[in-house]
Amino acid sequence: NAKTWLSAREKGKLKLVGRDYQVIDGEVVEFKFGAG
Repeated sequence: NAKTWLSAREKGKLKLVGRDYQVIDGEVVEFKFGAG
């Protein structure tokens, strides 16, 4: 169980993908708007 972004990243549960990534059923997505 990852309670923070840092622990999720350390456990390999967090990844940064490009706009062409195809989301798989069951994945949780967070969109970041206005990022330069």
